[in-house]
Amino acid sequence: MARDWRCALDTSLHRWPDACRVETATLLQLMAEVDDPALQSHVMRLCIGVANANYQVTEGETMVLSAALDQWSRSGGSFTARAAL
Repeated sequence: MARDWRCALDTSLHRWPDACRVETATLLQLMAEVDDPALQSHVMRLCIGVANANYQVTEGETMVLSAALDQWSRSGGSFTARAAL
């Protein structure tokens, strides 16, 4: 039984970056649902906090943050990256 747990926790057996890829169109569609600039800023602050929690921003985290900035800055609202910081 203990051996099974060690195998399950052995990160060398998993390719976490490839575990759940979200298509860009889907990600942008999800970001478009958050249309309140104040909520966008709040969500972005939370996302930045989560991404920085381990002092390392991964490729996937960068993709999500970039998609949010792209979607929310061109959505016609008043969202800016500076407002999120």
